[in-house]
Amino acid sequence: MSPSRTDIFEQAVMGRPNYGPLRMSLYRLAPSLMVCSDYLDGNLCGMYIDEVETIIVDRRLTMDVKRCVLVHELVHWARADSQCGGYQEIKVRQIAAEALIDRKRYAQVECMYEGCSAAMAEELGVTQEVVDDYKSLLSIRKGSTMSAAGQWSSLFDGYGYRVIAS
Repeated sequence: MSPSRTDIFEQAVMGRPNYGPLRMSLYRLAPSLMVCSDYLDGNLCGMYIDEVETIIVDRRLTMDVKRCVLVHELVHWARADSQCGGYQEIKVRQIAAEALIDRKRYAQVECMYEGCSAAMAEELGVTQEVVDDYKSLLSIRKGSTMSAAGQWSSLFDGYGYRVIAS
């Protein structure tokens, strides 16, 4: 049995790799997934097209932003979800934020910069939107704890994720 998309996602983002190593790992972990870059229109930074299992990242972005976009689109892939917007998009953004930000490092940076999202994003190597999504996730979880081993499965469970048999 081949690994599920969730398993592949977990492996790919383990250790929070930079854009290049993350993209290269996907060629090995998910050979059916195509990841490419191109010039995208308007404010579009990236997109996932489920029908052809393809992620496109705008090539004009900085490496840190490309990494954030790739992880975000990878969450859409893991969920076999090409829809954008609404509640499902909020969940995708929260899953991506948790994949991109280390909990302990976040706590340090939050104290250093007194919660300033822009300064925290710069220090963490992510976008301000990712920091804000992480803050939102923390406020939802306020008072609860989650083991590191259970973080991904709990985020994927109950949010429309389905395993695709190959």
